[in-house]
Amino acid sequence: VETGASSKRQKLRWSEFVGVCEAVQAYVNHTIQEIPAGMDFFARVSAKLAVDEIVSSVIGVDQLDALSRCIYACSRHFVFALDGFDQRFEDFRSSNSIMSSMDGEEKDNRIQFEIGWLKGLLRSVLELRSSDEVVQDKIAFCITIPQDRYLEVRSTERDDYRYRALAANLQWSALELSILIRKRLEGLTTISSDKQLSPLDRLEEVLMAKELSIPRSIEMRVGGNVITLSFFKYLLRHTFWRPRDFIFYVAAILTNMKYSRKHSKVLDADLVKDIISRTTYDVIGTEFIKEFQSSITNIKKIIGAFDKSPITLSFEDFKMRVSRTPFLTSGGLIRLDDPIEKLSLLYEIGFIGVELTSAQMRGGGKSKDVFVFSDGMRVFESLSDEAKMEASYVIHPIFCEYLSLDSDVGRVVCAYSDEYIERNDVIHE
Repeated sequence: VETGASSKRQKLRWSEFVGVCEAVQAYVNHTIQEIPAGMDFFARVSAKLAVDEIVSSVIGVDQLDALSRCIYACSRHFVFALDGFDQRFEDFRSSNSIMSSMDGEEKDNRIQFEIGWLKGLLRSVLELRSSDEVVQDKIAFCITIPQDRYLEVRSTERDDYRYRALAANLQWSALELSILIRKRLEGLTTISSDKQLSPLDRLEEVLMAKELSIPRSIEMRVGGNVITLSFFKYLLRHTFWRPRDFIFYVAAILTNMKYSRKHSKVLDADLVKDIISRTTYDVIGTEFIKEFQSSITNIKKIIGAFDKSPITLSFEDFKMRVSRTPFLTSGGLIRLDDPIEKLSLLYEIGFIGVELTSAQMRGGGKSKDVFVFSDGMRVFESLSDEAKMEASYVIHPIFCEYLSLDSDVGRVVCAYSDEYIERNDVIHE
């Protein structure tokens, strides 16, 4: 703990830093408010908010040099975390109160401005990382960006390869999700699961608690055979591998469990299957369509093209399904007509996955169905355009009821083994 003059100097340094941040924020707000609306609005804003202009108007070269010296002299490293874009982007682009009073040109201008602003932010970070004016080994940036907005920037950025090495998807592994569910359910029971057991076994132990009475396994009929999946694995194949998906299902199951007990009913496996089937509509509507509809404006029409489709399909089948539906992205500003580009987009948002061949499955510990949320982009991006045209694809099974998919393909789609789940946790991208 520092005291005396040293402590005062430290406080002064931090007060200078915070003061500069507040001054920049005030300058940006003032600039936007002062410039009148008109054809030259964006050009004037861009000129006034250029880095050199901000430095000279707000920070000053001397202040910037002093800040750099403080960072250089400090023994600690700095991480600048920028978060909270999700709702702000959504409000700016598609808030009902705003959209109702905007004409088509204003909507397009807002979308272009948002994409340009985000692109400028990412470029600025790249420049700061490589700038001689900033102490590179002491400063890092962490910017959380909604997936659909990041895809828009990449689709309009000629040098998007610069972002790839620095970007990472925030993905959960299956084991992490099993731990999440177990901890949630433990709060409803008197059980303290055995810490010596594996995460999946600990979850099984909690499910056995008399306070829950949730079926530990669920049967599925495939052709003339009966396949048994654990409760967790059955639930896993109906999600995009995100915590909030699981919360939807678990909340629905617990609500029905309380109702069943009140009326002396048994919450058996068939009822759980029905609850999950009905809840998929909420997950699709809230966690898929709503998430992407401001970016991919005709997302409902796009996935509707697969109504009554087989759950597995060839590239030619896929091409036929989407041939009459243009993909309108970036809020409708960009139109995708190429089937490979359409396929890539649907893979990146988790609607469609790649079906591995027997040769690709060799080595064990792999799932036949590869999706972005479980296996990342590696497998898909390794395929050339020619290989993509020869590959087979699979629609996410969460859409079975929503699109009335024909899932009678002789196997259970997204049936994950213990070996795969454990391996996925280790090498998850």
